[in-house]
Amino acid sequence: MVSEKSQRVVKALVGIICAALAFVLSLSSFSHLRNPYEFLGVVHSYKMLPRFAAEFIATIFPNIELTVAIAILFFARQRVLALLICVVLFSTYSIAQLWVFSHGLNVSCGCFGSKDNDPVSLVTICRTLLLAATSVLGVLLLKMLPPSEEICCRKDRSS
Repeated sequence: MVSEKSQRVVKALVGIICAALAFVLSLSSFSHLRNPYEFLGVVHSYKMLPRFAAEFIATIFPNIELTVAIAILFFARQRVLALLICVVLFSTYSIAQLWVFSHGLNVSCGCFGSKDNDPVSLVTICRTLLLAATSVLGVLLLKMLPPSEEICCRKDRSS
């Protein structure tokens, strides 16, 4: 059992993790939604998918990112699920970047739109893996709390 003081620390850490991940997802999503053709070009430049799949990914992923960011911040009962989706998203991005890096392609990672001219490199891969690991940490920390305390940042009004 986690002490009351430890629960406060865990809740604070979960709050920081949730805010940080939601910020990164929102920033990425807004930049891709603002200029969808640019993002489509980045997805095509990875040369991993056929055209129809790249178009589907470029259309759906920014919307998933925004939905997950909103869920992390405002839907406390869905926070664990949203963080697990973060793990899948960031792991997928890491795999794609590893593929590009291993094939020697010199393309932008495309993480944050035109402002992000970082080519895929070990730095961008590590950054994305760190985000996946942070998502896993958020899930583990939430699971440390008793069910009544899992909801961070606000009280559950339905009980």
